[in-house]
Amino acid sequence: MIDRSPGYGRYVVTEREQRWLLGRVPEGTRDPVEILDKYIHSSTLRLRRMRSGSTTVYKLSQKVRQDPSHPSINQMTNLYLSEPEFRALGEVDGAVLSKTRWRWAIGQSEFSIDVFGGLLQGLVLAEIELTVNGVCPPPPPDVVADVTEDDRFSGSRLASITRPEARGLLKMVATLAKDPHRE
Repeated sequence: MIDRSPGYGRYVVTEREQRWLLGRVPEGTRDPVEILDKYIHSSTLRLRRMRSGSTTVYKLSQKVRQDPSHPSINQMTNLYLSEPEFRALGEVDGAVLSKTRWRWAIGQSEFSIDVFGGLLQGLVLAEIELTVNGVCPPPPPDVVADVTEDDRFSGSRLASITRPEARGLLKMVATLAKDPHRE
C-alpha cells in the first residue's frame, strides 16, 4: 500500500529554528554564501541556489509546517539538483528572495546571519537550528526582537512581500533597532 503525503516519509527531517532580528551585521561573521531562493507559488516547495567562492549547490526543498501557526518547526525534504535541472525548474512561477548568509560563532553556538537584498535591503536576521526538544542558547548580542513565531519573517513571506509591505517592515525594524523594548 502507498501511503505518503507531503512532510512525511523516511527522507523527511524535522527542522526547528530560533530566529532573531538584529539591528546590524555583527562583527566576526565569516564564510559568506550567496543564496537565491525561489518559493514556488501555491506550494510548499523552495528552489535554492547557494554560491560560495567557486562552488555552487542547487537544491529543491519541501518545507511543511507541523502546525500552520508556528513557522519555527517544519518537516523538510531536500533533493540536490544539477545546474540544468535547476534552470528547468527555475521556469516555474514563484517569488524570489536573495540574501547573503554568514556564519557567526558565539561560544558553543553557531548562528546563521542572513543579510537581505532587493526590497529588504537592510534586514538582518540571526538564526540557529535546534533539535526538536533542544534548549535554545541565550540570544546573541544586539538582538532587537525575537521573531521566531512572527510569520512576517519566514522565507516564503519575505519572498512575497510587496514594496509597500517591505517599506513598512523596514520602518518597523528601524524603530525597534532604536528602542528594542518597544516590541
